[in-house]
Amino acid sequence: MQVVAALPADLDATIITHSASTASALANHPTVNVFILGGRLHKLGVSASGAVAGEAARSVTADLALFPVPGIHAKQGLTTSEPEEAALLRIFIGRAADTYVLASLEKLGTVCSYKVTGLSEVAGIITDAPADQPTVRQLRDDGVTVIEA
Repeated sequence: MQVVAALPADLDATIITHSASTASALANHPTVNVFILGGRLHKLGVSASGAVAGEAARSVTADLALFPVPGIHAKQGLTTSEPEEAALLRIFIGRAADTYVLASLEKLGTVCSYKVTGLSEVAGIITDAPADQPTVRQLRDDGVTVIEA
């Protein structure tokens, strides 16, 4: 939601999302076109998941993808607690020219049950964590691009 709030009022873009919350937040943006992908409602994330969402995701390409992921670990990579979400995120990552992971401090160093991908598959991590946070230091030492939000 903070990314949506930070978008310039004159941004002319098309945003594709599987998140009903993101689509709703973008509804009042004057110059952004919004496409929402359908599927089974994942209630916790208020987003589409499952085979229908995966099929829809395979039909789009993007210049830039921004994703929150609940687990970001220097060795285990990107992980999530839902297998369908992991599969959908892998599709999105494969269909985008550049992918950045949005990572709040509590997600860094966390490992969830299902692997999304390794850190080498994304362009970088955008985080509000301080530069001296141990996982941020480890990620940078491992060559991962970390951008302070």
